[in-house]
Amino acid sequence: MDINEAKDEGLISDLPKEENVTDIVEKEIKSAEYDLSEAKEGFSKGKTKWPVVQAYYVIFHAARALMYKFKLKEIKHEGIVVFLEERVKVGKLRNEFVTIFKSLKSTREDSNYDSDFSEERARKSIESAEEFLKEMKAQLSEKKAGKTGKQFVFLLL
Repeated sequence: MDINEAKDEGLISDLPKEENVTDIVEKEIKSAEYDLSEAKEGFSKGKTKWPVVQAYYVIFHAARALMYKFKLKEIKHEGIVVFLEERVKVGKLRNEFVTIFKSLKSTREDSNYDSDFSEERARKSIESAEEFLKEMKAQLSEKKAGKTGKQFVFLLL
C-alpha cells in the first residue's frame, strides 16, 4: 500500500494547512523524549508493564514528527506503518525501523491487553525505542522536503 492508497483507506490524511509544521514536530519530539525518560525511570524502579507502553509511545510520537515534516498525519496507527514502509521503498529508511515499530506496537498490545510483560521485554522495548528515536531525529535534521532548503531546528531535551 502506498501513501495515496492509505489516504483512500482512511489511514493517513494531509496535515491541515493552518498547522505550523515546526511547532508540531517539536511537540512530538518532546513527547517522545518525555516518554523515553519516563520509561527508563520506571524500569529503573523495577516496573515492566508501563515502560513497554511508554516505549511504544516514544516511537509513535517520533514517527508522527517525521510524518508532519512531510505534511502528513496518521488517522490510525497503521498509517504510520504505511508511511515508514514508503520511506523504506524510496531508500530513506532501513527496514529495521519498520520492524521495530510493528514489534513494539504488538508488544504494547500484549502488555496492555494480555498482561504479557517481563523485565526482558521492557529492557528490549526501551532499547529499541531509543534507537528509533535517534533515527527519526536524524531524519528530521535532513533538509526539509520541498524546495526551501531550510532545516528543522528544535530543542533536544
